[in-house]
Order: sequence, then C-alpha cells, then structure tokens
Amino acid sequence: MSNAVNNKNILITGINSSIGSAFAKELASNGWSVDGTYRNKNALCAEIQPLLDRLYEVDFSDTVSVSSWLPSVNFSKYNAIFFVHGAMSPIGKLAQVAYSEWLKTLQTNYLSIIQTLNQALPNVRNGCKILTLAGGGVNSAPSGFNAYTASKTSLVKMNEILAAEYPDQIFLNIGPGWVESAIHKQTMEAKDVVPSAYEETIRRYKAQDFIQMDLVTESLLKLLNEADKSYSGRNFSVASKEIFDQELLSKLEQNSDLFKLRRNERISQ
Repeated sequence: MSNAVNNKNILITGINSSIGSAFAKELASNGWSVDGTYRNKNALCAEIQPLLDRLYEVDFSDTVSVSSWLPSVNFSKYNAIFFVHGAMSPIGKLAQVAYSEWLKTLQTNYLSIIQTLNQALPNVRNGCKILTLAGGGVNSAPSGFNAYTASKTSLVKMNEILAAEYPDQIFLNIGPGWVESAIHKQTMEAKDVVPSAYEETIRRYKAQDFIQMDLVTESLLKLLNEADKSYSGRNFSVASKEIFDQELLSKLEQNSDLFKLRRNERISQ
C-alpha cells in the first residue's frame, strides 16, 4: 500500500542485494512505500516483491538500459533514493584487466548514478535524501581492486560536490563495512590474483566475522530519519558507529571537513 501522503517514499536500486532487500523489509515494516530495481531476479527479489509498490528491471552497467528506464520514474514522489547496486570485478592489477571490463564497473558503480541523478535532480522534492554506498579501499589502497575502489572513491567526492551544488537536498554516503554479501563471491573466484584478500574473505566466512545486517539497517534508518543538511556531503562508517554518537550533529556543525576526503597533514614551511 502506498504511503505517498505520509511522505515515506523511497527508491532502492539493487533491491535484490543483501543490503537492499534487508533495508526494504525494514522500511516496509515502518510504513514506507518502497520501489526497487533489479538486474537479475533471484530468491531475494521474489521474497520482497510483495512488499514493494513497484519493481523495475534495470541493468546499471548499460547506459542504454538506464536511459530507457529513467523516463518511467516519477522522481518527484520520493523523499529518499538509495543507490545499492554495485560490482567488484574485474579483479587484478590495472594492466592485467581488460579496459572494457574496468569501464563497465565504473559505469555500474559510479557513472550510472551520475546518469540517474542528472535526470532526477531537477525533479526531486526539497529535502530529498540521496544515499550511496562506499566500499572497501576508499581510505586505503588495496591492490587488485582498482576499478571498484576508484569508482567508490569517485562517488564519495561527488557526494560532497553535489551537496555544495544542491543545498536543498541531502547527500549521504555510507560505508557498511564487511557485510555478508554475494559480492564477496567475486573475490573468492580470484584466489590466484588476490591471495591475501581471498584468505581474509575465507577467514571471515569461517568465523562469521561480518558487520551485522541489523546494525547496517539501523544506521541507514537513523540517517534517513534524522540527518539534516549538516550531514550532507559526508561519508559515514557503519562499523565505527559514529552515526549513533549523541554529539554527532554538534561535531558536524563545528567541523565542515569531518568525514570527507581530505589530506591529513600539512608540511610546515
């Protein structure tokens, strides 16, 4: 049932992912009207479809698919848009991977979101919260994941730029941390290419050493309900739990550089 009159309308891309489906369930149980997108239907997609108002088939790795989808979406009805879709491959050092595959990941993780926002931003309502996901490597340099890391880092910076360009909207980037997700299958299939990352992934599965999905959904819901313009353009970590800091708003208001891509130190002259 639609909740448009209650101002609780959200579009979630990649809704058949672990994070997308979990958050859709959480929102539906809290009275939200949820629309979603998928590329390939899976068990999660079938499970959550009864909870959704509308479900779109979109391939975000394909600019034509995105262009065909955009005119069918009424962006003005949403007070939140959450971009969850993403890809990790190709995995390998830059010169070891095909440029076409590298570009495909850039399109999926970054350019498709820019393509969507290029059409959506003139139509979204004031105060619309636009959420994106950061990935591992944004604050480091993991070898072998250059396409994934570059695309996610670009997204973090673009969020800050858009926050400056569109002050009537709220742009939030969230790093969920190590969540149990199908995306890790790509690392497990690249044992010989990224052996250290493979071993760490196997260790986490054996120990079930993951960020709990409940913490992810609780963090997202808190940002969705409470984040104001002081939060906009920043990159928040689920694992660090700063989202639940009672003094967070005060810290954000006092430090405009907090949770943004910045140089840490300056050399004295």
